Amino acid sequence: MIKKNMVPLVFALLSSAAIAVGGCGGSDSGSGGGKTGGTSGGGTGGSASGTGSTSGSGGTSGGSPNDLVPTATGFVENADVGVVGAWYAYGDSIGDDGSPGTGKCETVGKLPDSSCSTLTAPDITMTKTLGFPPTDLATGKMCTAGTAAKVIASTADSSADYTNIFGLGIGFDFNNPGADKGGKQPWDATAHNVVGVSFDIDMVPTDGFRVEFATVANGNDNPYWGGGSSNTSKMVKAGTNTVMFSDVNGPMYVAAAKRVAPDWTKLLSIQFHVSTGTAKAIPFNYCISNLKLITQ
Repeated sequence: MIKKNMVPLVFALLSSAAIAVGGCGGSDSGSGGGKTGGTSGGGTGGSASGTGSTSGSGGTSGGSPNDLVPTATGFVENADVGVVGAWYAYGDSIGDDGSPGTGKCETVGKLPDSSCSTLTAPDITMTKTLGFPPTDLATGKMCTAGTAAKVIASTADSSADYTNIFGLGIGFDFNNPGADKGGKQPWDATAHNVVGVSFDIDMVPTDGFRVEFATVANGNDNPYWGGGSSNTSKMVKAGTNTVMFSDVNGPMYVAAAKRVAPDWTKLLSIQFHVSTGTAKAIPFNYCISNLKLITQ
């Protein structure tokens, strides 16, 4: 179960991203389940609205046809593979319009800010109007920091409230030229012979970290790398990670018989998600860089 520093471009964030979360990737492995996060309107990806568009965004990103290097405002445009979208930050404490303190945790879960996840970077107030700038343009390094809250009991019942306390993350849509040009739309990875992605990460969060892929067919139950089992070989490690779409499945907390296989012809977004658990809060401070598509 969002969403950036050149003033001319405005990228709105999707925030209370309809991210499905369960305990399989959280600090209390296997304890999650049943509940999924989400808001009406589908928060499975960012919403690059406003004036963000391909014009003035800096042209095709990177030197390779497979590079997904953002511009100074966090806008990714690679005409070779038909990718266009903006990086965003999202979380349970961030509203659909990118405002802090107005996320699902507060508005739906009716929980105080102190019980919700906390984003300290990027500055969510600035990203609403100025974009999400990379720390390093050459590698497209996108950084974030904060704390994914410890999941507590729901105010509606006594169950662990994974629905409204789902954590935080950053990501971008593969096909979102801006609200004025149709907003978020599916991207056909198969048509572009894309079979996976690779990226570098400096500091992996201590627990609950997932590389998720939102597709039209999966709704709020985002599959993720190694999401169909507890296979540690499919967990993110510091350095370079190679994620093949064939290894993206789950989510683990959904019964295997009810899972929907990812439709790579209708891919919406990639999200680097620090999910939550009932054992503890999870601080994080990581950067994603050198994001590339893998083609066959």
